[in-house]
Amino acid sequence: AVTAYLANQESRRTDETRWLARAATLPNYSPERTAALEKAFACEPQNFETAYEIGECFRIQSQNGEENFATLAKTALDWYARDIQLNSHDGYGFLRTGWCLDLLGQHGEKTKTAYREAEVRDPNGYFTVANIGWHYVQMHDYAAAQEWFTRSLKLSSEHNQIARNYLPICEAKLADQASGRPQLPFIY
Repeated sequence: AVTAYLANQESRRTDETRWLARAATLPNYSPERTAALEKAFACEPQNFETAYEIGECFRIQSQNGEENFATLAKTALDWYARDIQLNSHDGYGFLRTGWCLDLLGQHGEKTKTAYREAEVRDPNGYFTVANIGWHYVQMHDYAAAQEWFTRSLKLSSEHNQIARNYLPICEAKLADQASGRPQLPFIY
Protein backbone atom coordinates (compact mmCIF):
# COMPACT_ATOMS: atom_id res chain seq x y z
CA ALA A 1 0.00 0.00 0.00
CA VAL A 2 2.84 2.36 0.86
CA THR A 3 4.60 1.59 -2.41
CA ALA A 4 1.43 2.26 -4.41
CA TYR A 5 0.87 5.53 -2.54
CA LEU A 6 4.45 6.71 -3.12
CA ALA A 7 4.28 5.72 -6.80
CA ASN A 8 1.09 7.75 -7.18
CA GLN A 9 2.69 10.74 -5.46
CA GLU A 10 5.76 10.51 -7.68
CA SER A 11 3.60 10.34 -10.80
CA ARG A 12 1.63 13.43 -9.74
CA ARG A 13 4.82 15.37 -8.98
CA THR A 14 6.34 14.37 -12.31
CA ASP A 15 3.26 15.50 -14.21
CA GLU A 16 3.08 18.76 -12.24
CA THR A 17 6.76 19.45 -12.89
CA ARG A 18 6.32 18.77 -16.60
CA TRP A 19 3.37 21.24 -16.85
CA LEU A 20 5.19 23.88 -14.79
CA ALA A 21 8.23 23.56 -17.03
CA ARG A 22 6.00 23.89 -20.10
CA ALA A 23 4.32 26.99 -18.61
CA ALA A 24 7.72 28.58 -18.03
CA THR A 25 8.45 28.44 -21.77
CA LEU A 26 5.22 30.20 -22.75
CA PRO A 27 4.67 33.98 -22.92
CA ASN A 28 3.99 35.55 -19.53
CA TYR A 29 0.30 35.73 -18.59
CA SER A 30 -0.83 34.32 -21.95
CA PRO A 31 -3.88 32.07 -22.23
CA GLU A 32 -1.52 29.23 -23.24
CA ARG A 33 0.56 29.71 -20.09
CA THR A 34 -2.63 29.85 -18.03
CA ALA A 35 -3.80 26.53 -19.50
CA ALA A 36 -0.47 24.85 -18.72
CA LEU A 37 -0.57 26.15 -15.15
CA GLU A 38 -4.14 24.89 -14.75
CA LYS A 39 -2.97 21.43 -15.83
CA ALA A 40 -0.14 21.60 -13.30
CA PHE A 41 -2.63 22.57 -10.59
CA ALA A 42 -4.87 19.66 -11.56
CA CYS A 43 -1.89 17.36 -10.93
CA GLU A 44 -1.10 18.97 -7.57
CA PRO A 45 -4.13 20.86 -6.18
CA GLN A 46 -2.30 21.76 -2.96
CA ASN A 47 0.28 24.01 -4.63
CA PHE A 48 -0.69 27.52 -3.55
CA GLU A 49 2.03 29.07 -5.71
CA THR A 50 0.47 27.64 -8.85
CA ALA A 51 -2.98 28.88 -7.79
CA TYR A 52 -1.53 32.37 -7.26
CA GLU A 53 0.22 32.32 -10.66
CA ILE A 54 -2.99 31.31 -12.41
CA GLY A 55 -4.74 34.20 -10.66
CA GLU A 56 -1.99 36.52 -11.88
CA CYS A 57 -2.48 35.34 -15.47
CA PHE A 58 -6.18 36.10 -15.37
CA ARG A 59 -5.62 39.43 -13.54
CA ILE A 60 -3.10 40.66 -16.10
CA GLN A 61 -5.30 39.57 -18.99
CA SER A 62 -8.16 41.49 -17.35
CA GLN A 63 -5.98 44.52 -16.67
CA ASN A 64 -4.90 44.62 -20.30
CA GLY A 65 -8.39 45.67 -21.27
CA GLU A 66 -9.66 42.48 -22.77
CA GLU A 67 -13.28 42.75 -23.87
CA ASN A 68 -14.31 40.26 -21.19
CA PHE A 69 -12.20 41.95 -18.48
CA ALA A 70 -14.87 41.50 -15.78
CA THR A 71 -15.10 37.74 -16.35
CA LEU A 72 -11.31 37.47 -16.31
CA ALA A 73 -11.10 39.49 -13.07
CA LYS A 74 -13.75 37.29 -11.44
CA THR A 75 -11.85 34.18 -12.52
CA ALA A 76 -8.68 35.68 -11.03
CA LEU A 77 -10.60 36.23 -7.78
CA ASP A 78 -11.52 32.54 -7.71
CA TRP A 79 -7.87 31.55 -8.06
CA TYR A 80 -6.73 34.01 -5.39
CA ALA A 81 -9.37 32.51 -3.08
CA ARG A 82 -7.77 29.09 -3.67
CA ASP A 83 -4.34 30.55 -2.98
CA ILE A 84 -5.58 32.10 0.27
CA GLN A 85 -7.29 28.86 1.30
CA LEU A 86 -4.07 26.91 0.73
CA ASN A 87 -1.74 29.51 2.29
CA SER A 88 -3.42 32.19 4.37
CA HIS A 89 -0.07 33.48 5.67
CA ASP A 90 0.96 35.15 2.42
CA GLY A 91 -0.43 38.62 1.80
CA TYR A 92 -0.25 38.68 -1.99
CA GLY A 93 -3.44 36.69 -2.54
CA PHE A 94 -5.27 39.25 -0.41
CA LEU A 95 -3.51 42.14 -2.15
CA ARG A 96 -4.50 40.93 -5.61
CA THR A 97 -8.03 40.21 -4.41
CA GLY A 98 -8.34 43.87 -3.49
CA TRP A 99 -6.78 44.87 -6.81
CA CYS A 100 -9.35 42.84 -8.78
CA LEU A 101 -12.23 44.20 -6.73
CA ASP A 102 -10.99 47.73 -7.48
CA LEU A 103 -10.83 46.85 -11.16
CA LEU A 104 -14.45 45.69 -10.98
CA GLY A 105 -15.45 48.95 -9.30
CA GLN A 106 -16.22 47.25 -6.00
CA HIS A 107 -14.68 49.61 -3.45
CA GLY A 108 -16.70 48.48 -0.42
CA GLU A 109 -15.92 46.67 2.78
CA LYS A 110 -14.78 43.46 1.05
CA THR A 111 -12.07 45.42 -0.79
CA LYS A 112 -10.96 47.24 2.37
CA THR A 113 -10.78 43.92 4.19
CA ALA A 114 -8.62 42.40 1.44
CA TYR A 115 -6.11 45.27 1.62
CA ARG A 116 -6.16 45.23 5.43
CA GLU A 117 -5.40 41.49 5.45
CA ALA A 118 -2.57 42.02 2.95
CA GLU A 119 -1.02 44.68 5.17
CA VAL A 120 -1.37 42.52 8.30
CA ARG A 121 0.62 39.77 6.58
CA ASP A 122 3.19 42.08 4.96
CA PRO A 123 3.33 45.33 7.00
CA ASN A 124 6.84 46.22 5.90
CA GLY A 125 6.58 45.17 2.27
CA TYR A 126 7.06 48.25 0.13
CA PHE A 127 5.20 46.62 -2.77
CA THR A 128 2.15 45.81 -0.64
CA VAL A 129 2.12 49.30 0.86
CA ALA A 130 2.48 50.93 -2.59
CA ASN A 131 -0.42 48.89 -3.94
CA ILE A 132 -2.59 50.00 -1.03
CA GLY A 133 -1.68 53.56 -2.05
CA TRP A 134 -2.77 52.73 -5.59
CA HIS A 135 -6.12 51.60 -4.15
CA TYR A 136 -6.62 55.02 -2.59
CA VAL A 137 -5.81 56.68 -5.91
CA GLN A 138 -8.65 54.63 -7.42
CA MET A 139 -10.86 56.01 -4.65
CA HIS A 140 -9.67 59.58 -5.41
CA ASP A 141 -8.48 59.86 -1.80
CA TYR A 142 -5.17 61.50 -2.64
CA ALA A 143 -4.28 62.40 0.95
CA ALA A 144 -4.50 58.76 2.05
CA ALA A 145 -2.68 57.63 -1.10
CA GLN A 146 0.11 60.13 -0.44
CA GLU A 147 0.62 58.68 3.06
CA TRP A 148 0.83 55.12 1.72
CA PHE A 149 3.25 56.07 -1.08
CA THR A 150 5.46 58.04 1.31
CA ARG A 151 5.54 55.06 3.67
CA SER A 152 6.33 52.73 0.76
CA LEU A 153 9.26 54.88 -0.33
CA LYS A 154 10.59 54.91 3.24
CA LEU A 155 10.49 51.11 3.20
CA SER A 156 12.33 50.97 -0.14
CA SER A 157 13.07 53.70 -2.62
CA GLU A 158 14.86 51.32 -4.96
CA HIS A 159 12.78 49.68 -7.73
CA ASN A 160 9.62 51.22 -6.26
CA GLN A 161 8.05 52.54 -9.45
CA ILE A 162 4.47 52.53 -8.19
CA ALA A 163 5.17 54.92 -5.30
CA ARG A 164 7.71 56.93 -7.26
CA ASN A 165 5.27 57.51 -10.16
CA TYR A 166 2.05 58.06 -8.21
CA LEU A 167 3.34 60.22 -5.32
CA PRO A 168 3.87 63.31 -7.55
CA ILE A 169 0.38 62.82 -9.01
CA CYS A 170 -1.10 62.79 -5.51
CA GLU A 171 0.87 65.87 -4.52
CA ALA A 172 -0.30 67.73 -7.64
CA LYS A 173 -3.93 66.69 -7.02
CA LEU A 174 -3.75 67.84 -3.41
CA ALA A 175 -2.19 71.16 -4.46
CA ASP A 176 -4.95 71.67 -7.03
CA GLN A 177 -7.60 70.91 -4.42
CA ALA A 178 -5.99 73.36 -1.98
CA SER A 179 -5.84 76.11 -4.65
CA GLY A 180 -9.56 76.02 -5.24
CA ARG A 181 -9.06 75.70 -9.01
CA PRO A 182 -11.51 73.51 -10.89
CA GLN A 183 -10.39 69.88 -10.94
CA LEU A 184 -9.75 68.13 -14.22
CA PRO A 185 -10.44 64.39 -14.23
CA PHE A 186 -7.37 62.19 -14.07
CA ILE A 187 -7.37 59.07 -16.20
CA TYR A 188 -5.47 56.13 -14.69
